[in-house]
Amino acid sequence: MPRRRMVDPFFWNDRKVGKLSRDERSLIVGCVGHADDEGRLEADPAYLKAMIFKYDEDLDSAVVKKLRDSCLSKMQSWPPNHPYRMVSVPVAAECFTTLIAMSTQEVIYLLCPLRLFF
Repeated sequence: MPRRRMVDPFFWNDRKVGKLSRDERSLIVGCVGHADDEGRLEADPAYLKAMIFKYDEDLDSAVVKKLRDSCLSKMQSWPPNHPYRMVSVPVAAECFTTLIAMSTQEVIYLLCPLRLFF
């Protein structure tokens, strides 16, 4: 469920984040805003498009999938404790059913400290 969160000002100054494209940075901020309190979010490209890029007609689900995969690929080389790193985790590995019941979709698990976002 979306939460009202303010973006940590240090996000914009982070050198690793700065190497991402503008749309990749928007995706990260959108994921944080739509993640649950544990930092989990459905990773389905159509869902991400509807939640984060709903008014961007130049981005379809295929482009959003490329953005998602590009972010996840680039973030693999980031230190595991980097505050804005995202990883992709299968739903079964997380063992939660209230967010996505009986789903085979992947879930993005945001490993960023959500306490930095109000």
